[in-house]
Amino acid sequence: MHAVHFILPRRRRRWLLLQQSQLTREAMDIYLRHMKPDGIIAIHVSNRYVDLGPVVDRLAAINGLHQLLIAQTGAMYLELAASEWILLAADPQSFQRPELQATGKPPKSWPGFSAWTDDYNNLFELLQPAY
Repeated sequence: MHAVHFILPRRRRRWLLLQQSQLTREAMDIYLRHMKPDGIIAIHVSNRYVDLGPVVDRLAAINGLHQLLIAQTGAMYLELAASEWILLAADPQSFQRPELQATGKPPKSWPGFSAWTDDYNNLFELLQPAY
């Protein structure tokens, strides 16, 4: 699992990278206050054991954000692992860049999943089945 750390600047940003543990409703409110109107929030969701898709889907739905899944396949001979990112944007035109259109697709929807808050989260409901 890779963690992406960030520091929120004083000026508004176009891109904001999040650490996986910072996916609560309250945290998203802070991130959105620091985003430009055409900005994109990139959330790294690659994980063998936990599926973070439902968490991101709920945050997007609550905040009226559009989503785009970017999946990169790995190349074991180059020691590159596959990775997945979910991009969130208030303006769907933010995803009209050729590089995003070529690789992006809508992520799976998760109706009925409870959003994480500062007071509630449950990693156990996100565990991937072991094969």
